[in-house]
Amino acid sequence: MTAKTLATLQLDDVGRRVTFETNGTTVTGYLTDFRVETDYVTEVTMTQDPDEAARIPTRKTVTVTVWPWTATGLPGDTRVKVAR
Repeated sequence: MTAKTLATLQLDDVGRRVTFETNGTTVTGYLTDFRVETDYVTEVTMTQDPDEAARIPTRKTVTVTVWPWTATGLPGDTRVKVAR
């Protein structure tokens, strides 16, 4: 697998609206946390509740795993958009 920059996430992005397009599925929510390994995002935690985005994640949060891109674009056909 070849790592490709999917998104540049910063601590300032916590609380912002984010959209993930992963293998044809779109998930939109508010960023609550993220984890980065080897220069690409591997896990993002988000919530559907904007008021909750600034607080500690609860059971309402969903976790989206973002895989690195491959030469064929599979299985990591993922795009991350952060509302600025």
